[in-house]
Amino acid sequence: MCDFVLTKDDEVDILLHLIGLFEPSFLLSVSWGGVASLLALSRARTSVRRAVIASFSPRLNAAMTAYVTAARDHIAAGENLKAAQLLNDTVGQHLPRIMKLYNYRYLSTLPRDEQDQVAFHVDQILAIRPEDYLHEFRNIECGLKFLNGELDDYTTPEDARSLSAHLKRAEFLTIEQAGHFLDLEGRAALRQVRTAIFDYFGAARIQAPARGLDGFDTFAARASAMPVQQPAIANVALQATADHSFQQVETP
Repeated sequence: MCDFVLTKDDEVDILLHLIGLFEPSFLLSVSWGGVASLLALSRARTSVRRAVIASFSPRLNAAMTAYVTAARDHIAAGENLKAAQLLNDTVGQHLPRIMKLYNYRYLSTLPRDEQDQVAFHVDQILAIRPEDYLHEFRNIECGLKFLNGELDDYTTPEDARSLSAHLKRAEFLTIEQAGHFLDLEGRAALRQVRTAIFDYFGAARIQAPARGLDGFDTFAARASAMPVQQPAIANVALQATADHSFQQVETP
């Protein structure tokens, strides 16, 4: 049994510490990382001027509840390959074959302590209620842009837009023909996500190499030029590589 697990409040505190240390102007979160990001922005005035919150919904719908529950049960039983197959058949159904292979590779070697963290993380997700935290979001002063995939049945664009009643400055964009993993699912979705993020942050676009986006060359090139950090244990098994799409995409 793992001697230490990260709670959602721990994640918020860690994020606020890092923001205070590095003073970023922009923040990007993916999937359930959106909870910690939005809570951090609501609990302290930070340097962040704009944040993109991708593949997040304030509610657990039936599809997401069924997925995270089954994933937790498979991992608790040591059925890691079944957990990988579940991931690829549900939230990862629109991923290319190579990314599904990485899901198998990662989950087949998941250490016991990380399995315990995943189970704890899922229990937190299942226990959380929007009414417990939505009122805090009114304190967020920075701009927010939500990106959700048109084909995502787990964090739907419609559910994300329900947040508009609780936020001061929020925009919403649906990525066409994309599921939960957005930019990892193909070139068309990658272009949409990249344009949306850079336009919102006001950053200069990166010039793609000659082969364009074949094999996700652009992000692979960026990954080789920057240090790759270890992913947050709480998110990695259920979201696979989604939280690190700008750092950890490899090409065969």
